[in-house]
Amino acid sequence: MTAKSSLLRPPLPSNILTTQNNKQIDIYETEIFSIFKMIDKNTNRVVTPRIQIDQLIEQIPGSSKIQASRDESNFENYGFLISLGEKYIESVEIDFKLNQATLDLFEIPQMQYAVVKNAVDTFNVNIIDENIISENNKISGEIKIEIKDE
Repeated sequence: MTAKSSLLRPPLPSNILTTQNNKQIDIYETEIFSIFKMIDKNTNRVVTPRIQIDQLIEQIPGSSKIQASRDESNFENYGFLISLGEKYIESVEIDFKLNQATLDLFEIPQMQYAVVKNAVDTFNVNIIDENIISENNKISGEIKIEIKDE
């Protein structure tokens, strides 16, 4: 086989899959770092996201270790969800009587949305309705969330 003919050979499927996987990993790492940077501007790197999230949760007023009084609104927990994807939220409707909010999302990266979904229980928040579509690794649509009563 000559050098010229090897250049014309199509890439092997495993090389394509490896390249795509590496791109997805880069997107995931970039989005995770962006989330941490939004939460804590002093973040320089993310080593163990779950442990670091737990450490940040401990510092947040209204986290599970700090109980809100009955006279206070439970809405301080919504601030964390909004900070995870503020630039992807087109609008928010809040029902204070029901302790619920409806968020219209536009093209939030799928990995970032997965992080939000996995973090809601930690903040005593429940996703009660999802009307979303996934296209090109982006999520758009509407989610309805509520603060759980303790």
